[in-house]
Amino acid sequence: MDYAGHTLDVEQHITYVNTTPGSLAALPLVVEARRYPGAFQLLSVTDSRGARFSDFQWKDTLLTLALPAELAPGDAARFTLAYSLRLPGLDTLANTRPHPLGYNSQQVIFGDWYPSVPPFVPGKGWLAHPPAMYGEHLVYEIADFEVAIRFTDGQSNLVIAASAPAVQDGEWLRFSHTASRSFAWSASPYYQVASQEVQLAEGQVVEVSSYFFAYHENAGRALLDGMTQALVLYSNLFGAYPHPALAGVQAGFMDGMEYDGLFFLSTDFYNWFKDPPADFLVALAAHEVAHQWWSGLVGSDQALQPWLDEALCTYSEHIYYENLYPEALEWWWEYRVNYYQPAGWVDISVYDVPQEFGYYRKYRDPVYLRGALFLDELRQLLGDSTFFASLRQYVARYTYQQASAGGFVDILRQNTPADLSPILTKYFKNLK
Repeated sequence: MDYAGHTLDVEQHITYVNTTPGSLAALPLVVEARRYPGAFQLLSVTDSRGARFSDFQWKDTLLTLALPAELAPGDAARFTLAYSLRLPGLDTLANTRPHPLGYNSQQVIFGDWYPSVPPFVPGKGWLAHPPAMYGEHLVYEIADFEVAIRFTDGQSNLVIAASAPAVQDGEWLRFSHTASRSFAWSASPYYQVASQEVQLAEGQVVEVSSYFFAYHENAGRALLDGMTQALVLYSNLFGAYPHPALAGVQAGFMDGMEYDGLFFLSTDFYNWFKDPPADFLVALAAHEVAHQWWSGLVGSDQALQPWLDEALCTYSEHIYYENLYPEALEWWWEYRVNYYQPAGWVDISVYDVPQEFGYYRKYRDPVYLRGALFLDELRQLLGDSTFFASLRQYVARYTYQQASAGGFVDILRQNTPADLSPILTKYFKNLK
């Protein structure tokens, strides 16, 4: 990594085991970095013997590799990609969506920076979707990440935030992030860090860290408090958190973006921070930590069924407030949900709104906010015991798997004699 030059030279080794029901003649790779003009340059693709792949095709952000021989179910293919990344300037990008890959005068940010094999679902195929205007189109498979980073420009004062703890190995920093859906990281000479070790009920110790800039120390420490509280609460309610660390990182792009073991949160929320707990930064801390369950442990098709992740994360904010700050719960309903008077079907996809600037609320309001209203009404129908038992069962059944809306409702129906049809008809267009 050349920090000052904002470039990264990468040698990426992929071992892919064919978990599909049939033999594969080709393998798709999603290359999200190609959304940024000039950011991604593929240098070579070689097999395990060092022979170059000569047959591959690009279609937008999808790279399809023709395999040297058909890959039978259960067999593994090993290959290496060499490529370079030239980070885009965050200040030069249109302020229309989160841009979790880039640099500014304070930091470099690496989210969705490497090619990845998408999940395969029988009957649906590869879950590799075209880019959407507002993002949230990527679907992640479980993988083991072993990452080594070396800085080549002599910069020695960098602070690294990553999805996993770093181990110093000479001039290399090494990270091991197993059974995860993504690996993200960031570096800055200006990061301040507040950390706390948290012991969860199952005995696991997790190091929770907040990375922020000095002029936002109060907000950064408030984020740490919210993260630790949410981590303990959700581990008790939903199931064990699977990683040894969790990082929240102040970032110079709009909104935020979640990854396994790390999330970015826009500087905007640090600027607006006043006092916890009735504050959007605190609410979003609870939201982003919830992603560790609803898009980390449990996978789903975030492009076609985004509510399975985002509605559950939004309602997890409610669960956070009612348990930790019940005096602020009315504020949360009023300013997070009701103020916007959300309307529309909860089960729209990211493509069901115009793919142009100015329509984000047409997506967010039904998926996030009406989704939270649905879950609250569902909870009242089922009762707390059945509602939370169903969420725990959903996590247990789909840990490291790809869940679906139908699978979620099947669990509900297994746990209650109540007729779910009226509430589903009220909130969903296609789910009955």
